[in-house]
Amino acid sequence: MKKQPTRLSKPRKIPQNKEHKLSDFVLSAGNIVGIEDDKYIRTRTGYIGILKVPGIDIVNFKKLDREIAQGAFGRALQSCGLAHKLVFVDYSPDYSSQIRFLRQRLRLVTHQYRRHLLERQIEWITHHQDNQSDRLSFIMLFAKTKEEIDDGANIYINAFLNAKVAITVCDSSDFNPFLISLLQGATNCRTLSS
Repeated sequence: MKKQPTRLSKPRKIPQNKEHKLSDFVLSAGNIVGIEDDKYIRTRTGYIGILKVPGIDIVNFKKLDREIAQGAFGRALQSCGLAHKLVFVDYSPDYSSQIRFLRQRLRLVTHQYRRHLLERQIEWITHHQDNQSDRLSFIMLFAKTKEEIDDGANIYINAFLNAKVAITVCDSSDFNPFLISLLQGATNCRTLSS
């Protein structure tokens, strides 16, 4: 029996140090350039549009319900055709402006019964603000142009019309607290206003 010669593989080339480009999915404060038209985040590589889906508590769904919800998200995201990122957070309402208004009215009221009603209303709103918590989902859409984001957002929102889910396009008042919590690694958006 003849001995087969052993083949030696060619040595692999060691790649030279290249500049690593961060993916669009890696969001850092250095990538954000600014906010345009009050609903787009300008980055170095393009734009980010953010959609808000309230009341999605996918973490506490049963297995079948979770699969159905994830399937609906997947179909909608595939139909819009943009790079995307889903972020699920807890949020609590911020009624500070309402409480501030009621306290201002309280200072002006002299009638004792009206004063009592305003104090009770302030206590109720404060209690609700401190104890209310809900799930919220943000969908970040990445694109090169604003028009691509608008088209993708419309396709995404229309894909959920049959499910009767209230998806809205975020403006700066919605996504500023979200971005702060995302960049800090927090899981709650406590400062979202109602």
